[in-house]
Order: sequence, then structure tokens, then C-alpha cells
Amino acid sequence: MCNVLEDEYHFILECCLYKGLRKKFLPVYYYKRPSMVKFIELLNNEDCLLIRKLGSYVFHDFNIQTNYVYSIYVLSSGMNVYITHMT
Repeated sequence: MCNVLEDEYHFILECCLYKGLRKKFLPVYYYKRPSMVKFIELLNNEDCLLIRKLGSYVFHDFNIQTNYVYSIYVLSSGMNVYITHMT
């Protein structure tokens, strides 16, 4: 991963692993020059469409993170498992 504290702020606005999904689901305003003020604004937003997109973003990010961590585990344990599908 990024070798920093993986808190909510980093997970949603900064982590390079999720850059593509961030572009797909979040307005550029929030992640181009992220700040704690923008992060709080995003979480407190009442726009239903933005909240739905944020939820989709987090859902997809968790899937990427789970598959990434699992693949590291498989590689480090020497298991001969081939991951064919990432959700």
C-alpha cells in the first residue's frame, strides 16, 4: 500500500491504489487538493447523488483492498492459487 496511516481521510481522498475509482465516483473538487475541510464537507454533504457515489466508491475500494491484501497473503505464503475475478 502507501506506507502511511490508512485512515478514512487517506482511504477516500489520497491513496494511489484507488485513484481510478476516485475519478469515477467523486467530484475532482474533493481529491485534487484534498484537505480535512473538504473531507468533512464531503462526509456532511446532503446531496443524495453524491452520497450514493461516495458509498459506491467505498464499496469498490473495499473490494480492491480485500483482493490486494489476499493476493499479498497468497504470494507470501507460497500458495498456488490463481485469482481469476476481482469484484
